[in-house]
Amino acid sequence: MTARHTVAIKAILSLRFDLTSLSSSSALSLRMANSPSSVHRRIRTRDATATGTPGRPPEVVRGQDFGRSVADGSPRAPEPVRTGTVPRTAAHGSLSGPDRERRYPRNMDNGLRARVVTPVPVELAQHLLVYKFAIDELMTKLRILSEEFDFVHQHDPIEHITNRVKRPEAIIEKLARKGLSPEPALIAEHLHDVAGVRVVCPFVSDVYRVEAMLRRQHDVEILRSKDYIAEPKPNGYRSLHLIVRIPVFLSDRVEHVKVEVQVRTIAMDFWATLEHKLFYKFDDQAPSDFLDELTSTALIAAQLDRRMEALHQRVHKEG
Repeated sequence: MTARHTVAIKAILSLRFDLTSLSSSSALSLRMANSPSSVHRRIRTRDATATGTPGRPPEVVRGQDFGRSVADGSPRAPEPVRTGTVPRTAAHGSLSGPDRERRYPRNMDNGLRARVVTPVPVELAQHLLVYKFAIDELMTKLRILSEEFDFVHQHDPIEHITNRVKRPEAIIEKLARKGLSPEPALIAEHLHDVAGVRVVCPFVSDVYRVEAMLRRQHDVEILRSKDYIAEPKPNGYRSLHLIVRIPVFLSDRVEHVKVEVQVRTIAMDFWATLEHKLFYKFDDQAPSDFLDELTSTALIAAQLDRRMEALHQRVHKEG
């Protein structure tokens, strides 16, 4: 046997050993991937993406007045600058592509409607940080309630949660309509929706379950409750709205901050999201027959909620 043959045989044996090791490793990985705990993890992370936090969906809201969030799921807060005003940036909720087109629909003259950019005082941008922290506090509470209830009862009453801090320009415009200046004290007194959290639940009973769990939190104060599920709006809109107040512990003081919480089912959220999207096509001037059709679809969504709730109760009763 020549030296060349010896080298070739050694190379073949080495390759065979590598393939055997790879096969064993793949089989082990496959068994681990299909274990019950691993399957459960995959189910729990089914909505996570590269921009989201593993274990929960990325909190990016695309509905009315709800802006983008950063990669870890916390709402963006405006970054103050030293010039006395804050320029518009993505952190302030600027939109592009389909998002921008939805909020500012095209017309025949200039493609996208021009919008006036309002300078943002640095004091306002810094004050909005407190609202971001209030959302962080509330999001932590809701995640704990969701995970604990799911562990104890094998049912998660929360499908997903989204959040946003209102754009500084929108705050200034809303205060101007009330004849008020954008001062932190006036914002806290007159605006209830600067910070917003939307909780989407599987079933109607879960909506009220989430409300009850929040009411039992000793540091969550329910200031106002409006039940549009029991009494829908004329257009068919259904949701439970809460104004809560959350303590935020800062380095030198405690701020009690208001947060608007919308709690609704998947069907309610589906209808509200599409209703908002369709309305912008008409620039808020929809014909009457279109409004009638929207109201009719809201009734269908409500019927779907009732039927799914009945099935849910039946499963739990028979189980």
